[in-house]
Amino acid sequence: MKAMSRFILVGLLFAWCVDVAAAQQARDFPKRPIRVITTVSPGAAQDVLARALSEPFRARTGQGFVVENRVGGGVAQTVGVTACRSADPDGYTLCVLTQNPVTIAPGLYKNLGYDPLKALEPVTMLAQQQQALIVSGDLPVKTFAELVAYSKKNPGKLNYGSIGPGTDSHLIFEWLKKVSGGDWTHVPFTGLGPILQAVATGQVHMFQLTIGGPLLAQIREGKLKALMVPMSTRSPLLPDVPTYAESGLPNVDRFSWTGLFAPAGTPKAVIDRLSKDILEITGDKQFQDRFLLPLGFKPMPWTADEFKAYLPKDAAVQKTAIDAAGISLD
Repeated sequence: MKAMSRFILVGLLFAWCVDVAAAQQARDFPKRPIRVITTVSPGAAQDVLARALSEPFRARTGQGFVVENRVGGGVAQTVGVTACRSADPDGYTLCVLTQNPVTIAPGLYKNLGYDPLKALEPVTMLAQQQQALIVSGDLPVKTFAELVAYSKKNPGKLNYGSIGPGTDSHLIFEWLKKVSGGDWTHVPFTGLGPILQAVATGQVHMFQLTIGGPLLAQIREGKLKALMVPMSTRSPLLPDVPTYAESGLPNVDRFSWTGLFAPAGTPKAVIDRLSKDILEITGDKQFQDRFLLPLGFKPMPWTADEFKAYLPKDAAVQKTAIDAAGISLD
């Protein structure tokens, strides 16, 4: 009995030492700049956001971000994700990702080779991406119902642009086709710029992407028309544009998001320290007004634990949409 008591005491003492060491590690963190991997090209919204976080993070911790652009790998964004998940789990490598490689890709590939929900550790959801279904200003429709009716009267005429097969910008239109009976064809692109060019030249008629920067300006100028937003409430950027539910569609809140992740195995104390610092930065109104809202981002003050609990639910929603659309990338 005494031996057992000593064994338990030693175990408790060891656990206490581990907790103390972890807490000390978090207090001392960071001691050098943090590498932040983005899976988009320089100048894209997620890249701009990652770089914008660096200076206020430096002001808080004494260390900034070194942003690396690792582009490639389709919707799974395997180039950047692999660089992130394969890094040392010490808090000095992070990655900014959307739902495409995290909760959509697993439903598109039978053998992705890894489980993003296990290979990555959520730090915080940085923001919700405020999106809208957008059509060319020349298209003779003002509502989604009119768009569906027009597509049926003109079969084979309409097409939509996405930022790649299997991305949320592709899945949403295939889902809309299923639930509305609309008639349109998918044309994949590599980014917003090529899509806008195709819309300007009449090659593409519609798309759904984040409404920030020059895109919002074109909507307000009438060059483009926003028909509805895929959120449960209207966007403050487009308060006159109805939601999916107000447009007669199922009431789903299929919002897109941007989050911060670390390699699996990163100490919980470091994750919590990072989450606290980043949430205080993104919760600052001046930061929101300067960097989040102009990019079409809505702040989402979720802790690491809240974000982690949400991801499996989002993966299930995305899988339902993928199966309904009959899309597979294998």
